[in-house]
Amino acid sequence: MKILTLALLLVLFGVAHAWWKPTPDTSYQIQLSGTLDTSYDVDMYDIDMFDTPNETIAELQQRGIKVICYFSVGTYEDWRSDKDRYSSDIIGAPLPEWEGESWVDIRSTKLREILVDRMQHETARDLGGPHAARTGKGL
Repeated sequence: MKILTLALLLVLFGVAHAWWKPTPDTSYQIQLSGTLDTSYDVDMYDIDMFDTPNETIAELQQRGIKVICYFSVGTYEDWRSDKDRYSSDIIGAPLPEWEGESWVDIRSTKLREILVDRMQHETARDLGGPHAARTGKGL
């Protein structure tokens, strides 16, 4: 079942054909808060998916810069535009080091729907689709 789900996600997001893979010498800028500084001469930007305007992403891409984005999968963030989709039964303990952020029940089908929508949003913005981490847990 996990293999079928992964295959469907790959087809859905159109990433089954080729993944962009940075090389060890890929230069990059990571900025996850504030107004994005686009003045860096780098190969790749890692940005916040929700806070970066489409125009900024398009500008970087027109300059030939690869853009990838961050969004949280395992936590609820009370400032995000989709925060109202998280029901209380999937929100867990708060993260003491991050105000407004709490763990979520990653087993929840409700969470899965939210994350699929986030990935579709990411793909629609031409941000390349999701990154699959090798967790060693068959996830």
